[in-house]
Amino acid sequence: AAPKLNHLSFARGVGRCGPMWAPHSHVAVPVGVPAGVPLCTSCPRTPAGSSQRAREGRLRRSESRAAAAALLSASATVLRRDRRLKSSRLRCRASSLGAVYNAAEVEEFFGQRPFLVLGRLLKVLTGVSKCAFLAFSKDAESERRLACRVRELFTELGPTYIKLGQALSVRPDVLPEAFLHEFREFQDSVTPFDNEEAVKLVLRELNCSQLSELFSDFSAQPVAAASLGQVYKARLKNGQSVAVKVQRPNLAENVALDLVLARQVAKSLVYFEEFLPGGQGNDLVGFVDAFGQRLFEELDYEMEVKNAQRFRELYGDQEKLKVPTMYPSLATGKVIVMEWIDGVKLTDTNAIRGLGLEPLDYISVGIECAMRQLLEHGFFHADPHPGNFFVTGKGELCVLDFGMMSEMPKEARLAVIQHIVHVVNRDYAGMAQDYNHLGFISEEIDLRPMVPKIQAYFEPRMSTKAAAVSFKTIIDGLEEVIFK
Repeated sequence: AAPKLNHLSFARGVGRCGPMWAPHSHVAVPVGVPAGVPLCTSCPRTPAGSSQRAREGRLRRSESRAAAAALLSASATVLRRDRRLKSSRLRCRASSLGAVYNAAEVEEFFGQRPFLVLGRLLKVLTGVSKCAFLAFSKDAESERRLACRVRELFTELGPTYIKLGQALSVRPDVLPEAFLHEFREFQDSVTPFDNEEAVKLVLRELNCSQLSELFSDFSAQPVAAASLGQVYKARLKNGQSVAVKVQRPNLAENVALDLVLARQVAKSLVYFEEFLPGGQGNDLVGFVDAFGQRLFEELDYEMEVKNAQRFRELYGDQEKLKVPTMYPSLATGKVIVMEWIDGVKLTDTNAIRGLGLEPLDYISVGIECAMRQLLEHGFFHADPHPGNFFVTGKGELCVLDFGMMSEMPKEARLAVIQHIVHVVNRDYAGMAQDYNHLGFISEEIDLRPMVPKIQAYFEPRMSTKAAAVSFKTIIDGLEEVIFK
């Protein structure tokens, strides 16, 4: 208990505890405290020695708490650093998959993050469920609404699904017109990603602190956006107008995650393959891996530059064909700088006529280039949707986007030429042999029972004129006869 005071008059003084109150000689001290003992400022009723011990105790406790806080802070710093290093290693590992797709590595990568996979799966299933109820209606308006909703869903789900929609946008043999109309937006009208983030990526990839170090002008907003990147218009220091193509951030990781889910779905469907179109023998996992391999190759922008240069060397001499010039010194795995091309879309016939040009002339240019790719050199553009073709004011057909390319070996090219001859001559036994040479049918299969089926399919569809033979008829014949 606090001692009782006899008097309330004290004189100010200084003691071991700092400023304190000390009693005058004529002043009585608190009861129980010897005369002359200084009193602590913090508690005038307590002797200074006792207060000193209390202060020292508080100081020790404060130092202990400070040491503990410092230890916790240091531990947190170490943990954050470890997480950053681990995240950096994982990002580097995922980015290294941009050139070569390895299904085992991708599954191992996301096997360590089950919650990330589960979250993505729930997002996909939620989006699909919103479209499901529209799929049961068969009228034209419901089909249009379903196509619109699927396009919106693909846009929400990101690059992998946008790329899939882009590929399907030129497949009238697969999708009805309502879907084709909606999916055409994926060709060059995709929502762009954050502009500030794109500029930071350009600076980092091109190893500069400001855009003015390389460009005298750089557009404030992207002029076009597609599934995997977006394009800016810029001007080099030498005055040359260029297009700067910038890849979407974290693209390899996002694409890989979708491919992991697709592989798991494909593995599950194997148990129900007898109920699927085409019956047994569908290699659904192989299909996903083939799609993933092509898609990952397209993520490597340095390879795209090499593809464009090779394409230019092989086909750049064709009349009325334009291949933009690349700038390899300004190309990295995520940024491309190429010649800027002014033009109009190949599908915009009114704009082409506005230039004083005839749209059908460029169909001939495209067919000639395609035949040279498939039959002459075998190195061909594997993503020929309308968004990758422009007609310039000089009357040239410009080819863009060389990320997805493929090559046909000489044996396959000769087999294609031979097949065309067999189709025109209605040599159905020869056509069956061609399917074997092209790898569509195993060599172990007896081709003789197929010949009458091939004849039954093609005979009513063939015209007496070779020029009237439809390429779509040939492709449909492959599905009708071989895969069924």
